This record gives sequence, C-alpha cells and structure tokens, in this order.
Amino acid sequence: MGKKKNNPEYVVICREFNRPAAKIEISVIDSGVTDDLLKKLIRLRHIDTHRRYFLTTKKYYQKYGAVMKKQVETMSFHGNRNIVELGAELDKERGKMKETKIDWAESTWNPVTGCNHDCPYCYARNIARRFSGGGALKYGARAVLNDPVIIDGKRAAYPYGFKPTFHRYRLKEYRETKGRNIFVCSMADLFGAWVPDGWIKEVFDECLAAPQHNYLFLTKNPERYIELAKKGLLPSDDNFWYGSSVTGPKDIYTWFSKDYHWFLSVEPILDDLGKMDPDAQK
Repeated sequence: MGKKKNNPEYVVICREFNRPAAKIEISVIDSGVTDDLLKKLIRLRHIDTHRRYFLTTKKYYQKYGAVMKKQVETMSFHGNRNIVELGAELDKERGKMKETKIDWAESTWNPVTGCNHDCPYCYARNIARRFSGGGALKYGARAVLNDPVIIDGKRAAYPYGFKPTFHRYRLKEYRETKGRNIFVCSMADLFGAWVPDGWIKEVFDECLAAPQHNYLFLTKNPERYIELAKKGLLPSDDNFWYGSSVTGPKDIYTWFSKDYHWFLSVEPILDDLGKMDPDAQK
C-alpha cells in the first residue's frame, strides 16, 4: 500500500488599510485555518472592503513568506498561482447581482416600508410619496398586506405612501437566490418604536431561513436592539449586522456588544461630530 497523503496546511495573509494611520498593514493567520474560518473571512471581506484575505499553503509560505507579504502589500501577486484571494470569484458575481447604488450592499429588501421619524433629509419618504398608491390610513395606523395592491394593472410599491406597512408577500423574495449583502428595509426603520415585535420576528425568521446572505440593518432607534436582545429575539448569527444612523454627536448609537456585529452609518453629517456625547451611547 502507498503512503496516505496528508492534506496541506494553509496560511492566510491579511491585508488591511488602516484608515486612521492611512497605511497598509499586513498580518498572518498561520494556524487554525479551517473551512469555517475561510467562510467567515469571505463574508467579512464583502462587508469591509478595507480588508482582503489571501490563501496559500504553509509549505510555500515558509519558503517565500517575506516575498508573498510584499506582493500582497503592493497587490503585485498576479501570475503567482500559489496564492488565492478569498472571495475574488464572488466579486464577479457581485457585479452581476448589483441592484442598488448603495456601496455596501448588492440588494435592498423591503418587507416593511414607511417610517414615523420625520427626518428632514429622508430620501425614502420622497420616493414613497412620489410612487404612492394614494391609499389613506388613520393617524398612527399600520397596514399589513398579505398580497400586493394592484393599481392600474401594476403592483403599488407604496400603496399607503410612507405609512408603516408590512408587505408579508415580499418575505421570500431572496429565499432561493445566491448569497449577497442585503440592506434590509432601506425604505423603513424596521426598529422604530411603532413596529410590532411580530413584524420584526417574521423578517428575522426569513433571514434565518436563507443563511446564504449577509443581512445589514440600520436604525435611528438602537435601543430597540437592546430590547429585542433582552427578549431573546435578536439573532447573533455571523451574517447579521446591526447599524445605527448617526448625523451628529448627540444621536443615539448602538451598544458595543461582543455578542453581535454592529456598525455606524455616519451620514448625512449635519453637525461637527467632535467627540461623541457619552449620553448617546446605548
């Protein structure tokens, strides 16, 4: 019998643009490089474009490590068949899937639309009013639609304008599609105080049923994240990212929990941020 071949061990070279220092930093993961880690790095690479990851065998790295790190730093590794960029193939698909002009998402998904925040700079309100179906709701009322509203032979995207509306028929729109970064409820604040827990849970349940995607949420009411977490309703899966919208130093922003992925969306900047107000952290 011939000798059994051992599977090669791998090394990951990490290339990160350090924004505060304005320089490229190189680090190396030379142990514990498993399939699960590679999948996680690929997801991170498509959320944070300032980080890129490159895979090579430990044997090759031990011999040419210094050269490879320099090639990664200067992005001059093309033609070197011993190094592979994680997620590079997904970039080709990303170009095909791009459905939105938002830099950090390939698609938007709006099972819930409408918002009561009344922000003066809100682009979503203007869009919803422009394409409103003309329906009216009593003040403070919410609408639940199990089927689309048809007006003049076409689906009405916002039948009640910018009034909070749950389009339950949209829940499975991305169930069978290829994995991508999805901005959930770009035309609403899913975590607004007026949104029932039940609506949020149904959206989360659908996200959990389609784990091939990364789900990015954004709110001006991050306290709702905390409330949902205390109720055991906030998923902590690796592909769930919870963001807070910040326009000035007094805006309430997300809590810093190691149990969840979080981020800040600082736009539009309406005031000098300076030092964030400590009372704003939740």
